[in-house]
Amino acid sequence: MKDYKIIIADEHEFFRIGLEDILKASYGITNIYQAANGNEVIELLKRIKVDLIFMDVHLPDLDGILTTIETRKTDNMVKIIAVSYANDPYSIIKMMDAGANAYISKTTDKYEIADIVEQVFKESYKGTQEIRNIINEIKENHKDDLSGREIEIIVMVCSGFSTNEIADKLELSTRTIDAHRYHIMAKTNSKNLAGLILYAIVSGLYKIKT
Repeated sequence: MKDYKIIIADEHEFFRIGLEDILKASYGITNIYQAANGNEVIELLKRIKVDLIFMDVHLPDLDGILTTIETRKTDNMVKIIAVSYANDPYSIIKMMDAGANAYISKTTDKYEIADIVEQVFKESYKGTQEIRNIINEIKENHKDDLSGREIEIIVMVCSGFSTNEIADKLELSTRTIDAHRYHIMAKTNSKNLAGLILYAIVSGLYKIKT
């Protein structure tokens, strides 16, 4: 494998070290940088031109989705592989919509990593069969054509965020958020907030925390 410059972004040090050891020992990659949160990724990218980022979906401070969005504002060339323990369908959609090139589970066999990386750079990687099945199931079962951004806003609405809070977090204007909400209500055939929350729960977009 080519000696790519790589960032491993994950809040868990044991995962960062473990993946770095695999990349160094098995594939001879030496230019590896670590980031424990999204803000550290952004700071690294200001100083270093990298080829690939392994991006944890659930980074603290700035999560993997928002970090990917921020990265894509200045760099469309870097490859981003989203990683997570859970193959959550909507995390997959949101990461791919944000600009990730691939999505893999943290349980992926270490011997598959080189093939996945090379396929990503050749732009031929289509994901594992499990990931493809999840995406196909989403397309089949949710025909409302909600975008990743709309799903993100739905989850935030269900979590109790106000329009102003959503706008601040996503760095958008309140007018843009209102426009998104209008389209969301139409696509989900929801007449009010209660109807939207019910839709989100029934469709699996939002899980009530117990």
